Amino acid sequence: MFRELDESFHEALFIAAGHEAMHRLVIEQSSQMARLRTLDLPRSDKLHSVVAGHRAVVDRIQAGDRQGATDAMRAHLSGTIGRLPDIKDANRDYFT
Repeated sequence: MFRELDESFHEALFIAAGHEAMHRLVIEQSSQMARLRTLDLPRSDKLHSVVAGHRAVVDRIQAGDRQGATDAMRAHLSGTIGRLPDIKDANRDYFT
């Protein structure tokens, strides 16, 4: 359910920005990222981290701060990539 809600949040942002087709393209092209996010999901603070990232994006949008919203989204999206070494260490059988 968490993954579905997370994906719904991102889809809603694309729709609000008038780029629903772009959302479908991103989903189609990001299967490796989806796998990586799934491997990172059991981390104990993952839920809190994702919700905090979403909250930061929404807060900046509501404040009318385009650059702040962009920066918050970039920080949010880079979280899993930044954890790649730890994810690989915890899931060695999935990486070559």
